[in-house]
Amino acid sequence: ASPPRELHTDYTLPAHQKSLNALAVAPNGLLVASASQDRLIHLWESENGKQVGTLQGHKRGVWSVAFSTLDKCLLSASGDGTCRLWNVKDFSCLRVYQGQDSPVLSCSFVTSSTQFVTVSGDGCLRLFSLATAEMLNAWEVDDYKCWALTSWEDGNKLLIGSVHAALTLWEDKTGLELENEQREAAHLALRQQDLQNKIA
Repeated sequence: ASPPRELHTDYTLPAHQKSLNALAVAPNGLLVASASQDRLIHLWESENGKQVGTLQGHKRGVWSVAFSTLDKCLLSASGDGTCRLWNVKDFSCLRVYQGQDSPVLSCSFVTSSTQFVTVSGDGCLRLFSLATAEMLNAWEVDDYKCWALTSWEDGNKLLIGSVHAALTLWEDKTGLELENEQREAAHLALRQQDLQNKIA
């Protein structure tokens, strides 16, 4: 494909009262979410820039937003140490995710939007269940802030950027570990059966 030869502005609009920290586009391309230091998240029609709703509830600035794969929900991460799940149809807060003692700086859905991961001001990567709000695991990535987070579509890989200018690639090896465990269990069962045959 050839590069664009000309770009033009479709619209420019005042979006927030304070600095705008993050943007996200819904998978269907029809909706845009903007997050700001003013603690608000605004939803916009992407085609014309019409504001269709506001998500309000965070007590400090909002650093990150992410749409679920089904377009119906939005996840937000805030300096108040929480993440929130929002219904983008009626703009209600569906759930508040706590358990983080420092600002949550980025969030991303994984495993078909059934779980999500966050990075925060304490340098930790955390995994949460969307349905139960349980923090499933936590890993130390850096000894200071991790600002950036992105995930592969299948959720098996995560790329994290820290304030120390380092990129860290994380890969889910759970499947390989289970395969190894099953292989070892099968091998042990064969050895036990072989021993029993010799005894008999």
